[in-house]
Amino acid sequence: MLGSLCFPAQASDQVVITATASPTASQNQLLLFYDDQSGSFDAFGQAAGDCTSLVNLARPVCKSSGADCDPGWVLRPGIDETFTITINEEVERQWYFVIANCDAKTGIESPVVVNKVNIKSTVGVACSTLSPQGMPDAGSAIAITFLLLLLIFFASTTVMFYKKAQSNSSDVGGVRGSTLLASARSGGYGGTNDVSAASAGHDQL
Repeated sequence: MLGSLCFPAQASDQVVITATASPTASQNQLLLFYDDQSGSFDAFGQAAGDCTSLVNLARPVCKSSGADCDPGWVLRPGIDETFTITINEEVERQWYFVIANCDAKTGIESPVVVNKVNIKSTVGVACSTLSPQGMPDAGSAIAITFLLLLLIFFASTTVMFYKKAQSNSSDVGGVRGSTLLASARSGGYGGTNDVSAASAGHDQL
């Protein structure tokens, strides 16, 4: 792995890479490009099989109009190569630059042998300056905190009104119960206020 560059949202750039493979290197060395989207660089540890499986995870390099694509660019032994990549990103994106020495026929990998590599970008920045992938930025964090405070406020208000409603219901029930009991004890059931008295007859109840 040569390194990585991050690009802000809405970034447009042309990344220029110059590389020279050793004159004694094989013809199997490829300059590859991966990004942080699912199924690319993050799948390195999950890909089964030989080195060709890892090469195929790279973002394809197309010569024109999205056609005639290859996994990467061949680094010819002893030749100064210059490659240009056009970057157009809608969201923040991290790109990884890799050189692989993989025999596509046998799937056997060998050590990479290069004399020099240079990557130049006018828009790419250090990834530490951007929000980590999958983590909210400052604006998102503030918005989430505000929503949580609103949720707590409405939850507290709901509980308060519920308890108040329950309290009012108990008071009403108590008043009605006392009134009915007083009516039962002061009513004309045979001239007695004690409905449980032994003198109370059937007709009086």
